[in-house]
Amino acid sequence: MKQQLSCVVAAMALLATVDAGATTLNYYLDQNNSTLTGGPWATVTLSDDADDGRVHFTVDLLKAGYDSVGPNFGLQDFYFNENTGDPNFAKDFIVQFSSPTTWTNQYSPTSDLGGVGPYGKFELSDDGTGNDRTTHLDFYLRSLAGALSAEEFAVTSPSTTYMFAGHIGGFSDVGSDGLTYDSAQFASSGMPVAPIPEPGTMTLLGAGFFALAVRSKRRKPA
Repeated sequence: MKQQLSCVVAAMALLATVDAGATTLNYYLDQNNSTLTGGPWATVTLSDDADDGRVHFTVDLLKAGYDSVGPNFGLQDFYFNENTGDPNFAKDFIVQFSSPTTWTNQYSPTSDLGGVGPYGKFELSDDGTGNDRTTHLDFYLRSLAGALSAEEFAVTSPSTTYMFAGHIGGFSDVGSDGLTYDSAQFASSGMPVAPIPEPGTMTLLGAGFFALAVRSKRRKPA
């Protein structure tokens, strides 16, 4: 029994080593400036890139949150914030887009950006409309001043309670007022969502329990 307990402790220690220093944060876009009910409408994930100090952002739209979506359904703008403490961050940061690669970015360290209202210090946007929208946004943020962490971007905007926000269009959804909407600004309440375990972590955990089961079976008397 002591040997089995030792194996369990060793497996958990190995898992802790795998996850050490690699933070992943998950949030929903679960609010909107219309009267749409239900949701959530999108997920926002931030994770540390331990290799080179970057922070990885992904935004994925949840089609199940809408009554129906059209061919031009997608995200057109995305807003977020920072609290790095770097007074020269406006000169130090670099946004690297993975998908799509045609988006642009603006950054205002002292005020919130957003054409419809204040949503965040950063504004990422596509170059056009309609079929230039995306259902998956993927980018990295790095700084010339040093390593960044996901927690430094999981903060609310200076003047609102929004942590993240985005303009989504190309759908059809009926609000509580009975009107049909085809676009809206969606925001995060800032409540974290439990992360989905990484496939590698789940494989490692499964292998550990499998080894324990085999060991236990072998120790049974004939």
